[in-house]
Amino acid sequence: CLIGSGSVVLHRVLIGPHSLVGASALVSAGTVVPPNARALGVPARITEGVIDNDAFAEPVAIYVSNAHWYNADLRRIS
Repeated sequence: CLIGSGSVVLHRVLIGPHSLVGASALVSAGTVVPPNARALGVPARITEGVIDNDAFAEPVAIYVSNAHWYNADLRRIS
């Protein structure tokens, strides 16, 4: 799953694999976000079956690549 920046996920929430919680979303207590679903808005509305299993593969690879690049090129500024 992917949890967007600034989102709030309250207690007893279950988020299924390959799901997305949008940035700044509010997922209410006890909500179940099924696999391959997205939760967007305040409060979050769930749309099922809209995310492909491999939807996050390329963005995750880019994120990992950027982490290696930043780590190699960071220098302390005096």
